[in-house]
Amino acid sequence: MIRRLFIFMLQLTGSACLMMAGAVPAGATAAGQSANPVDTLVADAVAHNPGLQAQRQTILAARQAMVRAGALPDPTVEVEWMNIRLPVPDPVDALTTGVGVGISQMLPAGDKRRAEQEAARAEAAATHARLEEMEATLAADVRESAYRLATMRRLLELQDRLDEALAGAAQAALAAYSVGRGSMADVLASQAAVTRVSITREELRRQEAVILAQLDGLTGRPAHRETVDAVRLGDPSELPPLDGLLARLDREAPAVRRARSEAGIADAGIVRARADFKSDTMVGVGARFRDMSMGGDSFMAVRLGFTLPFLHRNDRYRPALEEALRLQTGAQLEVRQALVDARYRLTAAWQSAASAQRTVSLYRDGLLLQGRLAYESALAAYSAQQVDFDFLVQALTAYFEWQGMEIMALGGYQEAMARAQAVLPGLRTNSPAEPAPLPAPAGSAIPLEVSP
Repeated sequence: MIRRLFIFMLQLTGSACLMMAGAVPAGATAAGQSANPVDTLVADAVAHNPGLQAQRQTILAARQAMVRAGALPDPTVEVEWMNIRLPVPDPVDALTTGVGVGISQMLPAGDKRRAEQEAARAEAAATHARLEEMEATLAADVRESAYRLATMRRLLELQDRLDEALAGAAQAALAAYSVGRGSMADVLASQAAVTRVSITREELRRQEAVILAQLDGLTGRPAHRETVDAVRLGDPSELPPLDGLLARLDREAPAVRRARSEAGIADAGIVRARADFKSDTMVGVGARFRDMSMGGDSFMAVRLGFTLPFLHRNDRYRPALEEALRLQTGAQLEVRQALVDARYRLTAAWQSAASAQRTVSLYRDGLLLQGRLAYESALAAYSAQQVDFDFLVQALTAYFEWQGMEIMALGGYQEAMARAQAVLPGLRTNSPAEPAPLPAPAGSAIPLEVSP
């Protein structure tokens, strides 16, 4: 009777596992829930992440830099007291012998002001490009963490079911041994299997806590737990052709756009360095009152001056231009390197997603069904006393292990797609078709009649 009850319990456990694997499509949302919880987490993180907020302040600062870039230098006001006697100055002389006042303004060459304005615009554009890259990276990190957390939780659920099955097996083995129908080896093997599951569960819980903390850190505040709990692992979708995605990187990849915007700063630096070769103009006007050197009359003076940059052509301005040219060359190389890196990262992510997609199909279309059949065969053989208890436990454990591998492949697909979207945020996949439930083996829901 104990043996029959034990076998019946294992049959029900296997049937429940199959129903859990095929009844609800992975990634399906609850009724009435239209928003993707992962997109909600991403939007929350983009809005509240401190790093992004700091970059937005940098953008505002860059706008103010654009306002002041074209401003003229400060004008200069002068007051002059003339004809003060020496060697013993008399303060009265400052009021009686002559006073001069004037104002002057430095007028930079027109190219210099335009170059400063262009440099400020280039820097402002670069701050926007950096923000776009940071947002794309943050969104990918949130997606990857959310899907990794969903994977851990699916694995924890699977471990709970395996633990329940193995705990029942251990109790049945102990009961059979207590009445002389089993062996101590069966008891020890079942207890060891339960312990292994407990160790695995503790590791999964540790990873779950770490990922939750990571999500909180990415968001800049505790992530909304109901939204986190609603994340599901979606089924793999049909991937767009890789060649088409690679062709879009040059104009759409945030890292490439950021590198190109920084190259724009270097281009503006060359314009500014060349403008420094031109002379600035100093204009001024002044008035002198009771100038005793001119017979005590008052008169006006107009001043006009020019800077002489050619005197420092070789030790100041030419080295500055050479520096700007070198920076431009380096910036252009950075654009090429950013494109190379983006191609590598996108290719690696795409290949990982494609491999995970194929792996999911192999598990669903082959290995899980084969594992289920192998488990049922081992159960029937054990009921006929053709195999030992350890063989049955191994078949059950292998079936659960393959289910876990399928879950990890699902999570690996979603994490790979998140990494791909970090390189190309506009990446979209075709919507997957409704997955067909796994076909149940014939007679799997019918308990086997086993004689004690």
